Amino acid sequence: MHFITLRGETRNCIAILHEGQQTEILEQGPEIDNQEAAGFIKHFEQLLEKVEAVAISGSLPKGLNQDYYAQIIERCQNKGVPVILDCSGATLQTVLENPYKPTVIKPNISELYQLLNQPLDESLESLKQAVSQPLFEGIEWIIVSLGAQGAFAKHNHTFYRVNIPTISVLNPVGSGDSTVAGITSAILNHENDHDLLKKANTLGMLNAQEAQTGYVNLNNYDDLFNQIEVLEV
Repeated sequence: MHFITLRGETRNCIAILHEGQQTEILEQGPEIDNQEAAGFIKHFEQLLEKVEAVAISGSLPKGLNQDYYAQIIERCQNKGVPVILDCSGATLQTVLENPYKPTVIKPNISELYQLLNQPLDESLESLKQAVSQPLFEGIEWIIVSLGAQGAFAKHNHTFYRVNIPTISVLNPVGSGDSTVAGITSAILNHENDHDLLKKANTLGMLNAQEAQTGYVNLNNYDDLFNQIEVLEV
């Protein structure tokens, strides 16, 4: 772990599980000043010399410019380091309008609708048309989460539909990050398209099956992995 010090307090995100219901208490994060923002970029540039991939997750803290992720992605691309980006809204829009692109983005269907400002359904033709818009040009992987219905993906010029089994969900907090971990692992291991999509969805579901946040039981990995179906469409 390589951290830098901020003047503000790191926020707590608390999930309370009770009788099958979940309540989230999300504190406000610190506001980042210009000196801290520049300090992290310098720190990041040093780390970039030692890594093979970068995963960026979550919204920008207060105080950072809307193009902050774009600045990070530019540095990654200049070093040939792939970027897996999981964010939404204006931050993602800014990245997509920038000449330096992430390798992977993973919006859900609502976030995709927000980006394109047009109604979408989950039909294959509608999804194909959506992810083929000029806004997404230059992005190698677009993986759209469809919740319990699985996922839809575009890798370069190939489209995939991912069908997942029904599972008992105990705590979904952290499932998106677990999915990002699966994507990153598959890219680092040069896995094929089918295995990348299966690994990503397997880890996301394994996390959702556990009460503990950010935990997966790998003893159940193979069984769930083998139940996922990836179809080229």
